[in-house]
Amino acid sequence: MLAMRDDIYRAMKRGEVTIAVLADFSKAFDTVSYSTILRKRDRQGFSKDYL
Repeated sequence: MLAMRDDIYRAMKRGEVTIAVLADFSKAFDTVSYSTILRKRDRQGFSKDYL
């Protein structure tokens, strides 16, 4: 977050426009079973370290 803040300050000093798009996905997976997520992760070739 500090890096983002610093980038915004630098852009403002240069007169640039800054836009931030933030998304909260914390509840997005509440309705999906954990085993389904793991199966899809494995099928896509992601390492087990990702979850």
